[in-house]
Amino acid sequence: MSTDTPAGDTGSGFVVDRDLTIGNVTALQEALMHHAWQESGAQLDCSAVEEIDSAGLQLLLSLKKHIPGDEVTVRLTHCCDDIRRDLGIYGVRDHFVMVDDDEQA
Repeated sequence: MSTDTPAGDTGSGFVVDRDLTIGNVTALQEALMHHAWQESGAQLDCSAVEEIDSAGLQLLLSLKKHIPGDEVTVRLTHCCDDIRRDLGIYGVRDHFVMVDDDEQA
C-alpha cells in the first residue's frame, strides 16, 4: 500500500484508500482531521480497506469526537465482511452506521 496522502474528499464523503493499520494511521489522521466535515457527521468509503487494527479503530473513534455537533454519525460504506466482523469483535460496531452497498443509491 502507498504511504502518500490518502485520496480524501470525493464530494460525498472521504475515501479511505488504504488499510486502517498502525503503519497508515498518521497519514490518514492528518487527512481526516483537516477534512471539512458536516456537523451531522462523516461518511467514509472503506472499499479499499481490507484490514483494521487497534490503531485504526482508535482513529475512527477519535474522528467521531473531532467532528462538531451533538449527535454525530460516522457512516462507513462499502466495508468488507472482515472489517464488519472485526468491528463487532472489538465491540465498537454500534458506534458507526454501516451502510450496505445496495443502500448507496
